[in-house]
Amino acid sequence: MSPSIETAAAPRRRQRSPAQLAMIRRTVARALTEPEFDVFLEVADSVELDPLRRQIVPLVIAPEDAERRSVIPWTTIDGLRVIAARAGDYRPMEDAPVLDVDPARADPATNPLGLVRAEVRVWKRSGEVWHPVAGEAWWDEYAPVHQRRVGDERGAAAVSVIELDPSWRRMARLMLSKCAEALALRRGWPDLLSGLYAEDELHRLQRDAETARLGQGDGRTRNVRGECRAPAYLLAVNIGGPLESVAAAELPDRLTALYRDARSVDEIDALEAINRTTLQAFWSCAPAEAVAVKRVAETRRAALSAEVACAADAVAAVAAVAATPASRPRRGDDKAPGGKLGARNRAAGARSARKRGSGQ
Repeated sequence: MSPSIETAAAPRRRQRSPAQLAMIRRTVARALTEPEFDVFLEVADSVELDPLRRQIVPLVIAPEDAERRSVIPWTTIDGLRVIAARAGDYRPMEDAPVLDVDPARADPATNPLGLVRAEVRVWKRSGEVWHPVAGEAWWDEYAPVHQRRVGDERGAAAVSVIELDPSWRRMARLMLSKCAEALALRRGWPDLLSGLYAEDELHRLQRDAETARLGQGDGRTRNVRGECRAPAYLLAVNIGGPLESVAAAELPDRLTALYRDARSVDEIDALEAINRTTLQAFWSCAPAEAVAVKRVAETRRAALSAEVACAADAVAAVAAVAATPASRPRRGDDKAPGGKLGARNRAAGARSARKRGSGQ
């Protein structure tokens, strides 16, 4: 039985010097604006990964389109390994990845090597026993292919061409193995890794951005089966609070609850600003569900605005009453001090006082 990997205690929120911040700016984050840079560092600190070691890297989507521009922090395979190793119960795989190949499935456009699947096993300790945790990635599910329309040299009508992502064409075995290892790590340490963008999703996001920029297709990268693969998301549920990992299937309900629990329109605006990247990705992969959530948001905004208007009207009414002069009693009113009854009472009081003074 192999010994576990000894790791230091997990680092706390990083305190960076101006020189370190400038170095991150010049290297991995040179394409980010100041607000985007702040959000990226917040995400990196929340998962305790180091951008300078390329454990976490920002990806800018649609950099030239102000409406669609967003930043996706994604975790490299090294970053996933670091998070798992930090738990103290992780041991890396000891053998090379298992690769299944079927020459009959080779296709020059979508699968040059005829790869079928990759399997990677990592080890997790439970008590004193080490258990293998397997991750299995199938080529048809993860290989990113892109469909575009091109014309021939004679200017004929455009035709559809399916092509594999260049990185996957060059390093097909490595890329599929990384996906399998990421799945194994997620399975073994779900509480630490769920919701983090990984390398297998990076290529899909890059192709999405390029497709949308060129205006080709629907702007989404498909896998070989033609599916749009939505990732998990990072969501801030409190202003100034930490980011939480939310599975894609749970995001509509979480967003709905977020809007319904909001106490003011300003709070909704702030939460939408913090979660801008997540909301944009959600709209891209699940537009029908995003529309339903948007209706909830609009309804809540209208209700909160109505509450503010009612409160303002009530304050104005109270102020108007307070500004009205108090009414004075009429001189002929018997109960008023100046009325007949008031005069008789004063006279009776005066006679009683004279009798007491004279000793009667």
